[in-house]
Amino acid sequence: MKIRFFAALLWLIPSLALARQNYNPNDFFQNTYSALIDPSTGTVCTASTPCSILSTGGGGGGTVNQGTAGTSAQAWYNQLVQGGSLVGSGNGLYVQQSTALPAGTNAIGTVTTPDALQSPSASFTRPANTTAYVAGYLVANSTTAGSVVAPSWANLVRAAGDCVRIERIRMTASSGSITNGTFRVYIFNSAPTVTSGDGAAFDASGVLNTNAVDNMAGNFNVTFGYSGSDGAVGWGVPANGTGVTACPTSGTAIYALVEATGAWTPPSASVITLYPELYKP
Repeated sequence: MKIRFFAALLWLIPSLALARQNYNPNDFFQNTYSALIDPSTGTVCTASTPCSILSTGGGGGGTVNQGTAGTSAQAWYNQLVQGGSLVGSGNGLYVQQSTALPAGTNAIGTVTTPDALQSPSASFTRPANTTAYVAGYLVANSTTAGSVVAPSWANLVRAAGDCVRIERIRMTASSGSITNGTFRVYIFNSAPTVTSGDGAAFDASGVLNTNAVDNMAGNFNVTFGYSGSDGAVGWGVPANGTGVTACPTSGTAIYALVEATGAWTPPSASVITLYPELYKP
C-alpha cells in the first residue's frame, strides 16, 4: 500500500507542476524539437516507419506515428505521458533538436571547484647585469623597451567575460638578498606596452610608461622577507582594498608588470616568478 501511495504521489507532483505552469506540450515539441527518435534504432519516427515505445505499466504505451515536424505533439503527450508510463529498463523518449545548441563554455578535462583558491605562476629572466635599481624603475626581461614582454597567466579565467579575484601576490627571485627588495606588481586586463626597458624609469610619481593604464586592475606592494640558498621570496597585498578583481578585456589572460620601489641589487640573469593567490569562479 505504501509503495502504491508514493508512486501515485510521484506521478501527481509533476502533473500539478505542469498544470500550474500552464504547460503546453504541443508548444514544446513544435518550438523546440523537430522529430522523435526511436531509441532502439536511432532513426527518426515517421508515418512510414513508426516508433514502437513500450509501456511498463498502465495504459497508453504503443506505437507513435509522426508525419511532419511538430505534428501530433498533443497526441504523443496524451498517449505517452497522461495515459502510460515510460519508466523502465531500456525505455526512453528521445528527440531530435531542430536548431543548434547555443554557445556555452567548453569544460572538457579537469574542472576546478567553484571559488577554489589557486596560485598559478608566471616567470621572466631579467638581464645579465647587477646594476642596482632606483625606485620607480622597471624590472623586466629586457633593457630594450620594444622587447619587454609582460608576464602573463593564460586561461586565468574560464571564458571571456569572466573575472577572478586576486587577494595576494607571492614573488620570488632565483637568487639574491632581501636588502631593499621592495616592489610594486601591477595587474592588467590587457597586454601592456611599455616605453622603457629594465633598469629605466617607469613610474614618475604615478605617471607610468605604458599604454594600458585604463586596463589596470590594481597593484600589490611586495617586500622580500626571506632568502636562502635558492633565492628570495616575499608577499604583497593590494595597495587599495582587500582584493583586486581582474577581468580580461578579451580572451582569458591576465598580465603584470613589476616596478622596483627600493634600491635592490639584483643577481645577474635572475629569474623572477609571480604567483597570484586568487579565487577562480
